[in-house]
Amino acid sequence: MPRPGTDILISEPSPGGGGELDTGQAFMVGVAQRGPVDRPASVGSLSLWERRFGPRAGGPVAHNSVRAFFTERGSNLQFLRLAGDSASAAQAEVADLQVSAGSPGTWGNNVQVSIVADVSPLLAKTAAPKTRKTTRDDENGNENGTGNGDPAGPVRVVVTEGGQVVERSRQVRTVGEALSWARTGSDYLSLEADADDEEKPLTPTAATDLTGGTDDNNITAEVVSKTLNRFPYTMGFAQVLYPGATDSDVHAAILAHCDRNRRPALLDLNDQDDATIASDANALHGVPGSRFAAVLAPRIIYPGPVSGTTMLIPYSAVQAGIIARADATTNNPNEAAAGSNGESLVARGYAREFDNDTRELLNDLGVTLPRMMRSGVMRTYGTRTVAGPDDTNWMWFPGSRTVLAMAHEFDNAAEEFVHRQIDGQRRLFTRLEVALGGICLEWFGLGALYGDEPEEAFSIDTQSVNTTETIAAGEVHAIVRLRTSPPGEWVVIEIQKTPITQSV
Repeated sequence: MPRPGTDILISEPSPGGGGELDTGQAFMVGVAQRGPVDRPASVGSLSLWERRFGPRAGGPVAHNSVRAFFTERGSNLQFLRLAGDSASAAQAEVADLQVSAGSPGTWGNNVQVSIVADVSPLLAKTAAPKTRKTTRDDENGNENGTGNGDPAGPVRVVVTEGGQVVERSRQVRTVGEALSWARTGSDYLSLEADADDEEKPLTPTAATDLTGGTDDNNITAEVVSKTLNRFPYTMGFAQVLYPGATDSDVHAAILAHCDRNRRPALLDLNDQDDATIASDANALHGVPGSRFAAVLAPRIIYPGPVSGTTMLIPYSAVQAGIIARADATTNNPNEAAAGSNGESLVARGYAREFDNDTRELLNDLGVTLPRMMRSGVMRTYGTRTVAGPDDTNWMWFPGSRTVLAMAHEFDNAAEEFVHRQIDGQRRLFTRLEVALGGICLEWFGLGALYGDEPEEAFSIDTQSVNTTETIAAGEVHAIVRLRTSPPGEWVVIEIQKTPITQSV
């Protein structure tokens, strides 16, 4: 963020971040039949996703992933469709309107748009008899009057797809009113018109086909990077994922976004074989953003859309839903969404099994794996980042999420100190220290910060770091040092059988 403003840096001993805090939120990208490619859409259910982005056939991986997220009781999902640069929207001219499908793709070639006279019975009952005219009574002699003396009677823009009506506008009378409706109320159309035409009345027009829509599903790392840039820093904290993507360049693009915007990433690995999983995880060690990322394998066996069937779901989508549910339950992202806190509600298994030696090796490399328990429930069984075994300070994914979540709160607190006077008694620095300390105390109260007393868990310095030089430059500095509580990854119970002749 440029000055004036705030800047929070992430280094070995301190955090950074910003934005509204909802640690269970997910930012997901994927290929779909239709839907916006320029701004994320907030969706609260699979049916709402289908309304915006089309049926399963147009993007089965994304559809299945959204289904899994909501099945695991995730609630806050922001989705943005991926499309290559050459994708284009279908278009047509309808009356004085330049009509485009609301998003690129061949789906728009199945759309027809017409303008129809509103024939509401209510209008007929309330028509004034003294002004009644025939339908041929308008100024041009065309049959577009309303029968009540109004040559520009109300009309509706009607959208059909595959012969079925999918959308109707509200009552409109002019070109400008139709433009207003499309900007705020249409999921299917984008309308434009010459400024001089906005006061013109809209007249009924026969259905017109939209044509020229093209797809481009060549999703490169550059496309992913540009798409993720549409989730700006100001949207805040969320798990970032592109379910099913295993390409190393795409992973690098996701990690770069998370490193810039201080968000955790969930990445799927190619589960072709154990060696591929290990190699792909090893290649991510030390990559910028890897300290904020969990990598997951293999794909998860999930109930299919038809009763009695199953399908393979990218693990990242399932885990995003589990995280959202776990965070809503504990209100503490430092409680790992794993083990008993990371159970899938419906998963039936996973695409491949791992022996114990392989599990331990992959865990050391930072790979999160699932495990089926004796009860038949699948649990997430890993809590490490993919920063690498040598980066022990950023080993634990819950700790990374906690640092990022705290950083968002620090940034919000710091905004209150922008442009405030730096007084000679340094009271501004004391107030900032109190504000940051209050945030740390809340996290300490959750057990997320490690120590018997607050002084052992965190410290804040706003005095020594604010020098005459920094004050003269109009800068306010603070250093927050903290220790996050690690997860209990390995539980060892020793059983000592004692003879009945000895005391236990």
